[in-house]
Amino acid sequence: MAMQTREGLFVARLPAALTLDTPMPYTHVPKDRVYAHLAFDLESGLYVGATLNETRFVAFDEDGQPLWREQEPSLIEPTNYRSTLELLTPGSWQAIHGYEFRQNEFVTSLKSVSLASRSRASGQRDFLAVGTAVYRAEDLATKGGIYVFEVVAVNPHPSTPHLTHQLRLLFFEDSKAAVNNVCDLNGYLFLSMGQKLYARAFEQDEFLLAVGFLDVGVHVKSLTALKNFLLIGDEQQSISLVAFQEDPYKLVLLGRDYRPSRVGSANFIVNEGKVAFVSNDDGGNLRLFEYDPTNIASYAGQRLLCRTEFHAGSESHASILFAKHAPGEDARQNGILYGGLDGSLSTLVPVRDAVFRRLQSLQATMTRHVLHFAGLNPRGHRIVKNDSVSRAIVKGILDGDLLATFETLPLEYQNELAAAVGTDADTVRANLRNLRGFE
Repeated sequence: MAMQTREGLFVARLPAALTLDTPMPYTHVPKDRVYAHLAFDLESGLYVGATLNETRFVAFDEDGQPLWREQEPSLIEPTNYRSTLELLTPGSWQAIHGYEFRQNEFVTSLKSVSLASRSRASGQRDFLAVGTAVYRAEDLATKGGIYVFEVVAVNPHPSTPHLTHQLRLLFFEDSKAAVNNVCDLNGYLFLSMGQKLYARAFEQDEFLLAVGFLDVGVHVKSLTALKNFLLIGDEQQSISLVAFQEDPYKLVLLGRDYRPSRVGSANFIVNEGKVAFVSNDDGGNLRLFEYDPTNIASYAGQRLLCRTEFHAGSESHASILFAKHAPGEDARQNGILYGGLDGSLSTLVPVRDAVFRRLQSLQATMTRHVLHFAGLNPRGHRIVKNDSVSRAIVKGILDGDLLATFETLPLEYQNELAAAVGTDADTVRANLRNLRGFE
């Protein structure tokens, strides 16, 4: 590959393992185990992966002692999962250090968190928070644990110069239930166990001190923090917005969605100082909510207002925020990257009002005048069944898949469609490029 720049002509070679036959190039790294979670440590520049290994099941009593059972060759031994943490080097993706959890214990949540620490001038320091679940037996309740690790630099041996870092366990605590989610907010660690939400302070880099708790929903599936707010996605009761107060310590439920919905992931989306909340349920439906205490329909803010429903077509249990700064604009924005259970990646990004109205008009025109796959109606595909409203509320989110087909049409047809909505094809193509990817 040759590239001409102001400094001169450069010739580069693409890696042999790079796959280019998909819309997003990727490199597949074969490993002999399954990685269920992955986190990035900013200070060391290394990745931490949580593996899921199938092992022989060992039954324990209430005191944690293994139960003896006579081996019978005619019976198939039961199996269970056991996790390990591995410190991975980018590029080679070799494990340079690890930590093995207890028997029948596997990782349910792994995140890089910023907690309060006196060892840094900034007052905060990056750690790795791990939540686990421990399956014991069919007549005993599932337990769990909360771990806090740090990645430390070590002097490597001359024979192993690549072993430059290690995982160090700073804190461990048994819990009465599985720890499903962990996240950080203003230097505090938040974790969920079933329907309970706990706030912890990391004191002296040694132990976690409980500072608050709150009962929410039925089973917390997603936990996301932004400034002093927590967005909670529940297995049965949709989403809830919670505020955290430090002096005195208090968790306050601001509002929630009262319609039942099985949320897989929930996140914030910010555009020019305005914040909305997005949920993704088990049917692959996106819902956009707003907190507006001045609206009479919100009952003084107790109810989150659903502004848009959109069928994305893919259920997602993982979503992360990424910064998005449009070229030539000073307004800060963020987008959401979704990882679907079908292996797909999709993004949801905010759009300026003028661009939204232009693309919405183009979308309506393309729905009527462009041939669609198998003659199916793209607008009908995005409608979400909702018996509580008289008309589908799908106009708040644009159909990126439909708009992307605009660039595949002949230039003459592009000009005709753009002219029908009072613009030109160059403007539409520029708008679509600005919304694509992570620019």
